[in-house]
Amino acid sequence: MVAAKKPVTPGKPAPKTIPKAKSRVKRIPATKPPNRMSTMTPERLSGLVQALIGGDTMKAACGSAVVALPTFNRWCAQGATAINQARALTGEDDMEGALWQFILDNGGHLNAVPSARYWTADPPKWWPKSLADKWLCVILVILVYWARGQSERVYRQVVTSAATGGDWKAAEFMLTHSYGWSKMERLEVTGADGGPVQVQGDEEATLGVLALLAERRKAIKE
Repeated sequence: MVAAKKPVTPGKPAPKTIPKAKSRVKRIPATKPPNRMSTMTPERLSGLVQALIGGDTMKAACGSAVVALPTFNRWCAQGATAINQARALTGEDDMEGALWQFILDNGGHLNAVPSARYWTADPPKWWPKSLADKWLCVILVILVYWARGQSERVYRQVVTSAATGGDWKAAEFMLTHSYGWSKMERLEVTGADGGPVQVQGDEEATLGVLALLAERRKAIKE
């Protein structure tokens, strides 16, 4: 049987129903696992550097090594800061040169293969002990410097070969990127079928300056 409702006295509000208290779920705070191993393994760091040697962008290199770009940037920032701090603590102005010598003393760069000794070697005695925990970040920064330079050098050689072979676009690239040349004669032509106006470099002017530079190089060598 359904219980009869109590009559409501006119002029008085109906009695409020008290909701049942909800049981609270106890949340366990997230904690990092104890003795967490570093993710800066030689395999991952080697993958980063080798991708940069191959000409990949920072983003692409991180993707190939399965390293988040913010993580890579943090590692490099910590390494660069440690290098500057070590420079101030030791008085060594050419800290980058000293670090590169350490890499050479430990078997050379070896194209940053995972088995290279410098990935796992202890810091040298002259390295400040207060910065020992940043040592691997420091090695990464130095190898990134080297890798980017190697990649740019390879591509620049390709462009240089094309420029000396008569490719005026390659010649223009060399003049603007290697020699700081910015004065460029330009002519405007109307696009096909009334399309947008295209801007092209003056081929004769570019090749003329390139020939002059080639003569100067030849004179210097002689």
